[in-house]
Amino acid sequence: MRLKVLSKRFPVIFTVVIQLLCGVFLSIVAGFSTDKAFLLLVSIWAGAAVAIVALIFGVWRGLWRRHDDLLAERVLLQLYAAELGKLLLSLLLLGLIFKYASALHAGWVIASFALASLVGAIAIAGFDSSGQAVGEQPNKI
Repeated sequence: MRLKVLSKRFPVIFTVVIQLLCGVFLSIVAGFSTDKAFLLLVSIWAGAAVAIVALIFGVWRGLWRRHDDLLAERVLLQLYAAELGKLLLSLLLLGLIFKYASALHAGWVIASFALASLVGAIAIAGFDSSGQAVGEQPNKI
């Protein structure tokens, strides 16, 4: 699949759209599978929202925060800190959901979070560090 990259933000926007489509797909599956459709839909969107917020936070913290670091060790440390921040933010948000929204179905929250995170990781892995789709030749003008 060839993707035309319009900006450096395109891979993130593309990944968020893919995660939203994952949430829509799970909503359709859950909506037809039970009579408590509203609680399942809220559960699914709560889990998908946590995955999307974690992705956006991780990209902001890891890639868009500093532009002056050129040392590989500092960049790697920045990426590790971003991943740790994503993990802690995800745990915090999921914990808040489980504590204050106990009516939601925990299995669907975890399933939608895991699936949206997995789909997001696969989608963003299709781009290299310059924002080009992997396998695509850079535009030479």
